[in-house]
Amino acid sequence: PPGHASAGYIVALGVVSFFHLPLNDPHTHALLWLGSLFGALPDIDMFFAFFRTRSWVIQNDKQSHRAYVTHTPIFWLCIAVLLGGWTHSLVIFFITLCAPLSHLFLDSIQDEIRWLWPWSKKAFRIILSKEDLALPKEHFFGYWVKFMLWYLKKRTLTAVLEGVFVLVCVALVGFGS
Repeated sequence: PPGHASAGYIVALGVVSFFHLPLNDPHTHALLWLGSLFGALPDIDMFFAFFRTRSWVIQNDKQSHRAYVTHTPIFWLCIAVLLGGWTHSLVIFFITLCAPLSHLFLDSIQDEIRWLWPWSKKAFRIILSKEDLALPKEHFFGYWVKFMLWYLKKRTLTAVLEGVFVLVCVALVGFGS
């Protein structure tokens, strides 16, 4: 989530800069944080997966949480059209579209995303990963520690990119972007 939220913040900063909004304005800061929220929001489907399995660990389900509609571009296009139309704001339209798309792009580097759904169920990834997640059932903390170690080892490129986004975002926030 920190990598996705940071990417969303950076995307929102790009949108805000494109529209020449003043960076020191409180409304602009709200837009940047909206980008952070929408950058992480596609993973809301994790809660559906947790509810389905009644567990806070991913129990090697046959269906990835990325198979839910919140991990499809068409879903975020619909959300962006609704929010942009409701607020009459192109800035909000682009933030609520592009921030989640940054999430989907990061996920599709080494994991599969259904970019063409509902027209196709085919999932795409840029780099074929060595293996999909397969961890033993454990208690919450032990599981998530092993998950993070697995992620760093098996999704190294994605993990590094997300780490870079976090560092850039921290620097931007620290310097008062």
